[in-house]
Amino acid sequence: MIRRLLLVLVILFVALFTFSFDTEVVTRYFIEYINDYNKEDSQHPFVQDLKRELNNLVIYRLYKFQMVGSIERRETSTTIAGLLTDFFRTIPADAYTDQDDRLAFGAFLGWVMSEYTFNDFQPWTLSQMPSYTRAFNEYTAYVRSAASVVFKAWFAHSLGVLEERPNYYPDELPLKHTFPDLSLSVTLDPEKEELIASLTSRSVLDRVVSGINEIAEREYSAAKLFREDVIGFVEMAVGEINDLDPALRLKMHELLKLWVYRALSLIEDAPGFPEEMTILEKDVPGFENTLPTDQEYYAGVLAYFDENPGKRSAAAERLGLNARILMMRDYEPSTLLKSDIEAEVRRVVPALTEGFTALRADLSASLVAAAGRTQDLWWLRFVFYIGSGLGVFFLLPNLRSYLLGGVVSVELFYMLFFSNTNLSIVDVSVYAVAVIPIFAFTLILTVSANLDKKRRSILSFLQLVLVLFILVFPLTRLYDRVDELTMDEFPEFYSSIYYETLKRDLFLSDTARFSFHMRDVRSVISTELNDLKRAIRVLIPNVMNSLVAMSNSEASFEGGRFRIRVPAFDPFLSIANQEEYVEGFDSLQRSLRGFVRTSSTNYRTYLRRSARFVTTAVQIVHMSGEQLRQDFVKHVRSALGAREEFSHPLETFEEAIEGKLARDPEPAVVRPYSSSVFTPILLGAMVLGSSSVFFKRKPVFIYVQLGLLVAAFVRGLIYAGSLDLFVHSGLPTYRVITEAGLNAWFLVFFLCIISVCLVKAILSHKKRREINEN
Repeated sequence: MIRRLLLVLVILFVALFTFSFDTEVVTRYFIEYINDYNKEDSQHPFVQDLKRELNNLVIYRLYKFQMVGSIERRETSTTIAGLLTDFFRTIPADAYTDQDDRLAFGAFLGWVMSEYTFNDFQPWTLSQMPSYTRAFNEYTAYVRSAASVVFKAWFAHSLGVLEERPNYYPDELPLKHTFPDLSLSVTLDPEKEELIASLTSRSVLDRVVSGINEIAEREYSAAKLFREDVIGFVEMAVGEINDLDPALRLKMHELLKLWVYRALSLIEDAPGFPEEMTILEKDVPGFENTLPTDQEYYAGVLAYFDENPGKRSAAAERLGLNARILMMRDYEPSTLLKSDIEAEVRRVVPALTEGFTALRADLSASLVAAAGRTQDLWWLRFVFYIGSGLGVFFLLPNLRSYLLGGVVSVELFYMLFFSNTNLSIVDVSVYAVAVIPIFAFTLILTVSANLDKKRRSILSFLQLVLVLFILVFPLTRLYDRVDELTMDEFPEFYSSIYYETLKRDLFLSDTARFSFHMRDVRSVISTELNDLKRAIRVLIPNVMNSLVAMSNSEASFEGGRFRIRVPAFDPFLSIANQEEYVEGFDSLQRSLRGFVRTSSTNYRTYLRRSARFVTTAVQIVHMSGEQLRQDFVKHVRSALGAREEFSHPLETFEEAIEGKLARDPEPAVVRPYSSSVFTPILLGAMVLGSSSVFFKRKPVFIYVQLGLLVAAFVRGLIYAGSLDLFVHSGLPTYRVITEAGLNAWFLVFFLCIISVCLVKAILSHKKRREINEN
């Protein structure tokens, strides 16, 4: 404990004195959020909104599962982490007190996620929380943006182009004042400058000094820089002329420079200037032409171009393009200096944030240590079981036969009255690898015993009945109808971000199940329509046109009817030509038969797909609230009503949901496993079913377990009006106060389980006693 405390103190010390934001402030915000969240009446607006949206998240999941199932078809994450990050995105950045506050809230959402999942709140789980990562990345981007402006001001003041000294200008930076005649305007935010100053380390300052020294050695002459660019362009143009006499190459360079100068109107004339080169207007401060402009001086070069007009045109085309590039460049010294400063700043800024990865790890460790977490010590019961087992095995050998039954009964007591299968990874793991597999093994043994005539008996039959009742028990409804779970009972849900998520999952997303069905219906309709059009437009006309042409008949369309006038006789109509004209009709017949087969297949496919489409639509409408129904119907009408060929599925859809729309929405169905109180009872029934087989020689354990199960069931009946609804792992339970009565079948099946197990235990006890007496 002391070592861990020292580690946290070291981390806090390093974070506080090495980086910009105050880790202590972030931690304070973070703890305030946690404390406010743990209050029954939270005061912070963010926390209030979060609790409201968590309830809406549960409602979204509840209806999504019951309408279209639990299959996730969208590539985007719909985990609790992703969905909480969706909420994080709804809060504008300016709603937070500062960047520390935003970072703390992103981490707080990671803590909230850990409260409802099996993962402890640890640095690695926090780093996987998208909201925390997003907040930290945005903080890094904020620092980069601020640093770009602050470093620019520091460079400018050091070089003498920004007269006013920045408030946090480091003393380590030199004051060169190299360019006093130039000026540069930079608007600084004092808070951002203070932030960057606190971030800037010695190594970063060294890079700034290096950049300042490098820029200070440069000469910002517009004319000089312009000539350097022109030389570069001319060298590329001359480099493409391979057969040029070396004696003319220098003059070629000079002539082409003059062409560029003339193209930018920097000189009045240039020898041999090509007419195809456009003349532009460019002002280069301090520019003076020092090259000769005498026509005779360039006579050799001009003669070469006269002999090679293609190369002259190529050089003119290239230089004309280069002139346009030069036209767009700004050769003002202040602009050039500004560009160089910004280039140096872009090299320095990454050095400022290169340690942020380590910063995030340190901050995560600090937040985890500050949050703490109540340790679940119930796992120590397994140590007690092992210790008790060893003690009985070695010290009380006469009780060995009671050891396993006793442990199972004690664990059943814990399961029914203390376990939390929603949050305890230990409990879930133990029951997943023990209770359910052992019950499945019991089922196999029971079925095998009843299939074997030698082992079949009234006890084996009762065991089979018991197992079947336990299998059906979770599938019954817990309540007849919970009107409090009707969608319209949650009016706030319609304004929630998760209402839009529900619509995407149900029908808006291209990967939603309903969207798949609707696309399938539209696809087969489009295919059939294209086939039909082809049969009418291509298959029939091709054959008929051939027959009409060969028989010298006349085709016409009169009075809305297609008519063919056949001559009294034509050689084609001769009976001697029977095989040829029959072949034409046989070709038409084969084509039509192929179309009929394909059309029949398309129609059967349409009926199947339409049935799935309508079934899914009815499922959605069945439980949808009024607003969701309106949005859903509007979407379908928009998707199918845009094209006339989809009118039939639209009519089918309208007819199928007409009756549902006239009725009130159905509430969500609550199964026993959806209740935090009755879920342990389902597992307890499985334990009881297995115990009735493995402890039939010790019926006392069966009686004890029966008593525990009945007591837990009675407790469930007492609290049945307060339903703690469990929807999905990773989500909080949702408390619903309901006046609904428990489903009669649920009560019947439980009574049957208890009765059958009790009868079996009594008969087993009686049979065992008779065997002992004999």
